[in-house]
Amino acid sequence: MSELLTRYGFTDRERQWTLRAWAWFAVAHLGLDGEVVPTAVPCYTEERGFFHRPAIHSQIHHIVPQYFSRIARREDPNYASNAAPVSRLNHIGFGAADEDFVIHRDVRWAQSQWSKYKQGLITNPYEEIQRVARAKSARGESYHDPSYDSYLVYMSRTVASEYQKAHSKDLWPGKNKRI
Repeated sequence: MSELLTRYGFTDRERQWTLRAWAWFAVAHLGLDGEVVPTAVPCYTEERGFFHRPAIHSQIHHIVPQYFSRIARREDPNYASNAAPVSRLNHIGFGAADEDFVIHRDVRWAQSQWSKYKQGLITNPYEEIQRVARAKSARGESYHDPSYDSYLVYMSRTVASEYQKAHSKDLWPGKNKRI
């Protein structure tokens, strides 16, 4: 498989940097208590309006998806402002109810089909969603729910920029130095 089509996630060092930056930002700018990693997807209630809460089972989301970055844009997707911590529920739908916002509903679908695959009834659902993601990326289409993308980009750029100003010696560890 071409390197361009290979799925690469954030490295451990990139994930740890993202978690440090967002935990610092949560205290310095979001008013959360203690250094907790907030979920980048905001919550909303009539009483409070939009707000951030600590992420539960935090995962680092590529705002511009990996395949789309590599295929449509021909760029490395691993850079500071493309990394947003989100709860596993919002990211891949693990434990989500039908009404919950889920970025990668395709992964949630694959999870729901896994037992059929293990029984030999269908092909690997994770390979299927990767095929679909590659095909959509080749057509210039996104393959995740983009509802919060603009906000996530804004927040990730703000977090990365403010963190770098406050912690000038703690640089983004990835080879792609783009903020």
